[in-house]
Amino acid sequence: MKTHIVIIIAVLAFLKLLPIKAEEGQKLLEAPPRISEIQQLKEELKRQEIMLQDLTKRLTALESKDQKEKSFVINLIDGRPVLLGSEVSLKEIKLALSQRAQISNEYPIVIRADKATPYSAVVEILELSKEAGLSNVAFATPKE
Repeated sequence: MKTHIVIIIAVLAFLKLLPIKAEEGQKLLEAPPRISEIQQLKEELKRQEIMLQDLTKRLTALESKDQKEKSFVINLIDGRPVLLGSEVSLKEIKLALSQRAQISNEYPIVIRADKATPYSAVVEILELSKEAGLSNVAFATPKE
């Protein structure tokens, strides 16, 4: 079979129907890759895909962590302010908001109030935010 290919390539090249250089003809005659080489390439490709997936997950986690650091959430549970999982006073909220204003006003202050929280408690947090110089405020519903 290999001999037939060589003869056909030689005839076509001689008749100038197939513009081919000697190096290209030699490459055509080289043996195809072995099954073991193909298997190795497949395994390497699979390893690289796994690495890419892992790196994508890590990047997503880092971006998510970065977003969490950027967000500033004040929870209102039964009208009582909760910051970072601990119940705090309005004075502590005011201090935290003023510190946040010194750091950045780029990212929103998120107020998350439950159903039992009176509207007046939400307004108090809004006013404290305004006094601190923070105008980027968002509202969220509590996670159920």
